[in-house]
Amino acid sequence: MSHSPVHPVPPAADGGPPADERDLLLQVLDALLREDVVGLRSRSTPLDRPDGRWLRLPAGPGDAWLLPVRPAEPGFQSDTATRLPLLRRESDGRDLTTADAILTTLAPLADPRDRDGFDAFAAECRRALAARRLHTATQEAVTTALTARYGPHPADWTGPAAALAFDTLAARIDHPVHPTGRGRAGLGEAELRSGAPEFHPRLRLRRLLLPRDRAPSTAPPRTRTPGRTPRHPAPRPGTTSPGRTCRGRTATASPCRSIRSPRARPCAAPSRTPASTPSPHSTTPRTPRPYPPCPCGPSP
Repeated sequence: MSHSPVHPVPPAADGGPPADERDLLLQVLDALLREDVVGLRSRSTPLDRPDGRWLRLPAGPGDAWLLPVRPAEPGFQSDTATRLPLLRRESDGRDLTTADAILTTLAPLADPRDRDGFDAFAAECRRALAARRLHTATQEAVTTALTARYGPHPADWTGPAAALAFDTLAARIDHPVHPTGRGRAGLGEAELRSGAPEFHPRLRLRRLLLPRDRAPSTAPPRTRTPGRTPRHPAPRPGTTSPGRTCRGRTATASPCRSIRSPRARPCAAPSRTPASTPSPHSTTPRTPRPYPPCPCGPSP
């Protein structure tokens, strides 16, 4: 598929932050409210004003932070949701409209043991915002590629290959409670495009020959082939391998959203191709399936 350039999302009609940033901030504020961070729910006093309800959180002598809220419909783990993507200072009416600004402001109100977590969460928010912008910029190209490959109607997408297409669509939908679920730590744009399920990439899986004592297999001895382990086609920068790449048959694969690892497609010898292999970015431990001896021999 072609790679569309990433362009800034147009600003909102009211002059506020772009849509991607507004949507992320609403989710971040909802999470802070739901988890009662710095007492945002338990220490706040509700204020009913002509434009709706606000929560007033005391913030030092004679000042407070105001959060616009509404009833959550339908409520999920909370009966209150954020109404506008902002946090307003009561004394001068200043609005904070970015996750960085809001988390920096709330951190001093937290227990000192928790303050480092605000910086870490702000970094997660920046990664999630970058991913959102990339998803927005590539939405049309990805949709066009999926319809060209599987057909214009998702109701007609069937079979294992189409399941990966649904994974691509699902990976572009927000998590119901995790506000930064789209962000992926340690991956740049090129790595996301080539390995993340939301871009539906195709990649080739190969084998790696290892010394027997270096083969990380936990399979029972009778089913294990020592000295062979799956190899991701693009190892993380800075990593080294104690083995050599094996020439010969490979399997075409696409990343799977549910376990964040490639799911192999049949190759010329499907009975000799493993069904899946772990990705270096996967957080789910996988046990490699045994590989048969390679008929082509190791590469020089």
